[in-house]
Amino acid sequence: MDKFNSYEQCNNYYQTILDNISGGMQIAQMIYNDQGEPIDYMFLDVNSVFAEIMGLHREEIIGKKVLDFFPDTEPEWFIKYGEILKRNKSETFEMFNVSTGCWYNVLSVPLGENKFAIVGTDVTESKEMEEKLHNSVERNDFLLKLSDILRPIVDPFEIHARVTSIVKDYLGSDRCYYCEIEDDSAIIRQDAASGDLPSVVGEYPLSSLPIHMDLVNSGKPFMVTDVKTTDIVDEELRQLCILMKVISYLDVPVIKNGKAVGILCIVQSVPRNWTDSEAELAVEIAERIWAAVERAKAEEALRESEEKYRTIFETAQEGIWVIDGNNQTVLVNEKLQEMLGYSFDEMVGQLPHMYMALEFLDLANERLAEVMKGKKQLLDYRFIKKDGSDLWCILSSTPLFDKNGKYDGSVAMITDITNRKKIETEKDHYMKIAEEKANWLQSIMDLVPVGIWISDHNGKVIMVNQEAVNMYRGSSPLSGSLEEYTSYKLFLPGTNEPVAFEQYVPKEALIGVVLDFERFDGTMGTLVASTELLRNKDGDIINYMATAIDITPLRRTEMALRESEKKANMLVAELEKADKNKNEFISVLSHELRNPLAAVTMGLDMLKMTEDGGEHSKKVLDMIRRQIEQLSRLIDDLLEVTRINQGKIELKKELVDLNLLTNNVLKDYQAQYEAKGIEIETALCLEPIFIEADPTRLNQIIGNLLHNAVKFTPNGGKIRVVIDKDEEKHQAIISIQDNGEGILPEFLPDLFKSFSQADKTLDRSRGGLGLGLAIVSGIVELHGGSVEAFSEGLGKGTKFTVRLPIVEKEIEENPSCGNMEDLLNKSLKILVIEDNKDLAQITCELLVFLGHKAIATHTGSEGILKSRELRPDVIISDIGLPDMSGYEVGMEIRKLAELKDIIMIAMSGYAQPEDIRRSKEAGFDIHLGKPVGIDTLKMTLDKFFQ
Repeated sequence: MDKFNSYEQCNNYYQTILDNISGGMQIAQMIYNDQGEPIDYMFLDVNSVFAEIMGLHREEIIGKKVLDFFPDTEPEWFIKYGEILKRNKSETFEMFNVSTGCWYNVLSVPLGENKFAIVGTDVTESKEMEEKLHNSVERNDFLLKLSDILRPIVDPFEIHARVTSIVKDYLGSDRCYYCEIEDDSAIIRQDAASGDLPSVVGEYPLSSLPIHMDLVNSGKPFMVTDVKTTDIVDEELRQLCILMKVISYLDVPVIKNGKAVGILCIVQSVPRNWTDSEAELAVEIAERIWAAVERAKAEEALRESEEKYRTIFETAQEGIWVIDGNNQTVLVNEKLQEMLGYSFDEMVGQLPHMYMALEFLDLANERLAEVMKGKKQLLDYRFIKKDGSDLWCILSSTPLFDKNGKYDGSVAMITDITNRKKIETEKDHYMKIAEEKANWLQSIMDLVPVGIWISDHNGKVIMVNQEAVNMYRGSSPLSGSLEEYTSYKLFLPGTNEPVAFEQYVPKEALIGVVLDFERFDGTMGTLVASTELLRNKDGDIINYMATAIDITPLRRTEMALRESEKKANMLVAELEKADKNKNEFISVLSHELRNPLAAVTMGLDMLKMTEDGGEHSKKVLDMIRRQIEQLSRLIDDLLEVTRINQGKIELKKELVDLNLLTNNVLKDYQAQYEAKGIEIETALCLEPIFIEADPTRLNQIIGNLLHNAVKFTPNGGKIRVVIDKDEEKHQAIISIQDNGEGILPEFLPDLFKSFSQADKTLDRSRGGLGLGLAIVSGIVELHGGSVEAFSEGLGKGTKFTVRLPIVEKEIEENPSCGNMEDLLNKSLKILVIEDNKDLAQITCELLVFLGHKAIATHTGSEGILKSRELRPDVIISDIGLPDMSGYEVGMEIRKLAELKDIIMIAMSGYAQPEDIRRSKEAGFDIHLGKPVGIDTLKMTLDKFFQ
């Protein structure tokens, strides 16, 4: 029994080890033919990983042969394993399996008696990555060589000649040329061609080639394998290409500021299949040609203007000081030499710090560090002139950077303010004396237990004591303006009527005036004020003094009593009104419920008296169905308004295009207004209006208002629907106006209250419980918006206006990201991080369909590594990932300097407000709740890049 247990235990160990090997493992026995050649092998055992790869159970594999599953297996595999058995030595190797289309890393271990173990790992993806890396290195070497060639060339004509010749030879094409686009002309200055191909140098009118220009203006490379068979060119262009032996070509347009400025053309005189890698390389070459030509033009213009700017430099009326990246002087103008008393030769090569006063050296070092970071500086400095005297100046410093963005020095403008500093020093001395006397007066005033204010002859308050501060619970800013004085808000007692400034500053003194006042914290009080005129020795008024005693506690009891009486009267009125509304609602509810119930009861009686299945029975059943639906709607409205009042409505917000949603709602209600012959006039906004809202609830808002308009508009009437936005208040506006019955002014204040209706007649021809507008108001408020109604009276129609906040998020401009317009004119590189492989694949396919480049990873750590390697324009990430959360992924990516400014979009099934808040804190720019359709995906990308 112990031996049996030991065998079982060993077998369990063996199986556990087998199943925990990371690769697929097989235990096999070789099968030989009569000549002793290995021709197949049999599975003796496999681990769970290999079984999962095969998609079978272990029992379905063991005992079978390889050729049973893979009849196309190459003989080389069996020969390789046979050699390992023959040598009886383990071996690791890589081989490509044609039958599976994959590369494998294989470890084969002989076990004796023609048995061997195989551990195989699929390395196809890494092999493909190696191939791509090799191509990328080769392409980068070529581009580096091209840059080295272009760098010293200053003639645009020579740039065209050298590049086109090099590109033609590198790609093995028959012809290569670059044409510049100016107005309506394409100008070819140089043509690198093989053999006897005719030259294409010249100027060509683009208006004669409309199809070609459409392709160019798309901004994307276009490839023609064979011009004789392609359908993307018209017959005129086809014949022109054949005449010039342009049979196959790759054209790359260069787009700047939304306009085509050039085209790189690579031509073959015979059909050729162009690859995507060739197209990508051509795009890079085209951009470099354009940049090199623009640089050459700019250098020529710079040479022409250099002499003009040198004259300006030398004749400037301010000192100009230029230092290099080592903070050494390289250039000073004559004005600065005159200001400091040193010659040009004495200053060149010296540090500016040598001329500064000692107390400014630390500050100068701090400011220099800021300038090196790219920040301009404007500060006062004291320099020591050659004769030992002071030179006070304003120093305005601007940083300089080389073409690689490295700090390369700075330019400083020096303005002499020595005389101004002398005047300021004297002024400071006298101001200090005045300040001491003011402090003595302030200390005396603070000892007085009465509020004191002193103002000048213009009414501007210049001093207050501590008791005044305590009374107003804070001090006025004493800004020196008339408006500051009036910030001490005073009112006639018990009237809330403001005391005007002209009335409050008297010609004569006032004694014991009772006034109400508003404190700076918004609370109210009451005071007793007195004023006194302060005169100089000549009797002229120079200041006013006001004193006040806070008597708020004495008035509080009186005010509380009056407020209590007022509230009691209001409560009685509200109770009377509520009782009246309750009685009216019970009457309306009874009427609305009894009507459909009566119809259903009579319909059932009718069914008893008619034959089953007859036409009459069908009509009765239809009537019963309609009445039951009416009852359901009444009950739904009651439950809806109850949920709103109890705060149980939970919004599922997402980014919504208000124009698109309104159009869809109008289609839903088309049958209603067509049935009454009502004309619907729409005026949607000329541009998309995006709001963050629950689309179902927003549909309900617009639907209820449309239903209300149709109900109260007569046959043949008119309804106008307008979508607009208020730029100043950042609000979207939905306006629905009819020319129907209108509303009396006295009904407007209660129009959005539950159970309130303007139609209070006994016949109640319109029906309903008066809940539709209450539901609209509640949902609008949940979205942070407002709704209002307007009518000039009966017969003059009604207008409902809904205001909702517009989504406000601007993409911050980041110089490291390049020109945003360049992003708009090429496809985006997008990285998708999603553990559901099917969803990741379909998301990438949708993005490619939209014209972008997309690649997917399935864990957070893989996503971070891939983002550093790929440097995408956009990252779309799931939140629930297997190894780390999407929030952690976002925070790690934002820490990377090269990635901190890319666009990140969270796309997750977690879409509650807390999830959205956490994604924003983690660095995501927007949060989309799954599922996400292609329209939402496109709209989101357009929002960031247009």
